[in-house]
Amino acid sequence: MRIYNAPDQLLCQVFPATLKGQARTWFHSLRADTITNFAELTRQFTDQFIANRRIVRDPSHLSGIRQNEGESLRDFFRRFTSEAHQIQGVDPELLRGVFLSGLRPGGFYSALMRETMPSYPDLVHRVEAQIAADEAIEVHRQQFGGG
Repeated sequence: MRIYNAPDQLLCQVFPATLKGQARTWFHSLRADTITNFAELTRQFTDQFIANRRIVRDPSHLSGIRQNEGESLRDFFRRFTSEAHQIQGVDPELLRGVFLSGLRPGGFYSALMRETMPSYPDLVHRVEAQIAADEAIEVHRQQFGGG
């Protein structure tokens, strides 16, 4: 259905049918005399919901993601992956390099530097295996009363 050239009155009447949730509640809370045309409705809607828009990030954003002191590998990987998923078309090679550069120095980092990780999926597999091992070690440690 194309209504691009429809009159303002029709656009204002059709607009609420596209809304749900908070947007629908907001629309129905408007006083009838506050909207005089579709441009005004669009402006008020945008002003109300601009904070909900998705921020488009570029790949350089990932270079600022670092594993915090005391942050588990699982939490860092989850945070990194969440940020990476917000970037469309990012090169997996870039992901591999940026993840490694954000990883804190330690035993796992050293092990990765000694290995050849030909691709980001290989790195993900290795990270997931390390997370599983870390969690198994922690369970075993707790069984022996260690902290």
